[in-house]
Amino acid sequence: PPPVELVEASSSGIVLAVRRRSDGSALATVSLSPLEGASFFVEGLNDPPDEVEDWLSSANSFFAEKPRLSLAQALEELLSTAPGTATSSRARGARSQDDDEDEDDDDMDEDEVFVSEDFEVEPQEGMDREAQRAAFSEDQRWNDMVVTSAAQGSRQASQVLMREMRNLMALRGDGDRKALEIEMVDDSLYRWLVKMHAAGFPDDCRLRAELERFAAEHPSGVAAIVMDVQFPSAYPMEPPFIRIVRPRFQMHTGHVTIGGSICMQLLTPSGWLPTVSLENVFVSIRSEMIEGEGRIDFSPIGKRDYTIAEAEEAFKALRRDMGGWRGERGVG
Repeated sequence: PPPVELVEASSSGIVLAVRRRSDGSALATVSLSPLEGASFFVEGLNDPPDEVEDWLSSANSFFAEKPRLSLAQALEELLSTAPGTATSSRARGARSQDDDEDEDDDDMDEDEVFVSEDFEVEPQEGMDREAQRAAFSEDQRWNDMVVTSAAQGSRQASQVLMREMRNLMALRGDGDRKALEIEMVDDSLYRWLVKMHAAGFPDDCRLRAELERFAAEHPSGVAAIVMDVQFPSAYPMEPPFIRIVRPRFQMHTGHVTIGGSICMQLLTPSGWLPTVSLENVFVSIRSEMIEGEGRIDFSPIGKRDYTIAEAEEAFKALRRDMGGWRGERGVG
């Protein structure tokens, strides 16, 4: 493995300085953090070159398929596949051999296993070849989306967002009966439109009844809290910005600011956890709205959507009231 130096260690992960084994020159500074739903997530710091991006993307794909890795195993995988190391090609070959041994491929042909750069689709019992081709085509579509969206952030962040979106889209339910409905804005993985349907709230929750009333009175006819979710290029190391588009809430209810941004410690830089899944983020938002006795504003003003300018201003005001976020430069 290449020479490596521990730069920082905390409850959220570790930062490593990795050097090339050949000449000792700097290869990359990387952050390795535990991630819910995938054992670990590794991110290159300080604008890494393409060879490092490819290396880390490959490692993250491996981590996603091995949710029970220990830290030692994750480090071994990461360092053994580093570019320019003598063991990198051998380690990749050993991994491929291990994967082959896990599958009974005596009767497989080229139509039965499809492998793309980031996904592997294996034949499932009872799945015909047409279904296999459809599954491969869908995986390839998502893979292309990751490549296209990487320009807005990084390939690693795009991979995490792709997995998060697919997990959320796979939640049970259909139409208005589905607790969460997700769609991309302008085909970008970094901006989502999320509908938190009334059906996801308890039957005895007043907010659920008010959402149903809102749907009857609003031109959209949708009984849901519609949210605009924007992800930073450094996701999941930094939190998303989440604001409500509609309906407007009454002041000081549901932990919603006057401008529609979500008032929740988890969504601040000091309270954010890179390991939390987006499903749990939305579950927390819904719980906060219920606990905060959220009420919809049915006045004439309440018929207008929140604007992004309102949300950003309200979030900045909250930040000023709190004296800035802990951990920011110049903020204790």
